[in-house]
Amino acid sequence: MYDISFWQLALIAVAALLTAVVGGVAGYGTGALMPLILVPIVGAEPVVPIIALAALFSNASRAIVFRRSIVWPRALVVLLAAGPTCALGAWATRCCQDAVHCW
Repeated sequence: MYDISFWQLALIAVAALLTAVVGGVAGYGTGALMPLILVPIVGAEPVVPIIALAALFSNASRAIVFRRSIVWPRALVVLLAAGPTCALGAWATRCCQDAVHCW
């Protein structure tokens, strides 16, 4: 468990708010800016899952807000292509994690 002070949590919250504003205006940047604050506080290893969860919630909220604008046939094509390729990428990462050839 991490020993994070109140002030560190406040800094993370303010940084998350600012990067969310930048991400909302620019359309990207949240995943690039938050690690600058998180790495010195929690270390490099847990930052990837933290950013992944933040992106999951961010993108899910956008999908809910703009659900009436979704073109479902196109979304289905993307989901059908993304599912297998995500699974393949996860398998390849797991298989080759120790720099061992998995083919």
